[in-house]
Amino acid sequence: MLFQINQILAVVTALLLIIFSIFLLTIKKERKLNRRLLFIFLVINAAYLAAYLVISTVKPVTLLTLFIFYFLHSTGFLFGPIIFLYTKSTISAIEKIGRKELVHFIPFFCALLYIFLGM
Repeated sequence: MLFQINQILAVVTALLLIIFSIFLLTIKKERKLNRRLLFIFLVINAAYLAAYLVISTVKPVTLLTLFIFYFLHSTGFLFGPIIFLYTKSTISAIEKIGRKELVHFIPFFCALLYIFLGM
């Protein structure tokens, strides 16, 4: 089985994202929220790359493969809210996420609902 260069780069990038996100969890400083949000952002990026790898390497494509792909691909809807919350927690030094901020996650939950009800 030959791998293409973009698949190799996706694997290397996903591994680097996971390693850096684990490193973020080991830091023992104040202001934990912004580090946790950056950790979540990096893990979501790795999941998004994993979605590409699942659909490009697994043959034949089954219903389970498509479900995993759509579930991992829906994490793209989390990029915006997580970056927004990370920026807000860095600038204003908040330590908790309030109810007003949870509104930004509605597109992700709508995508999940569509995936679960559509399949």
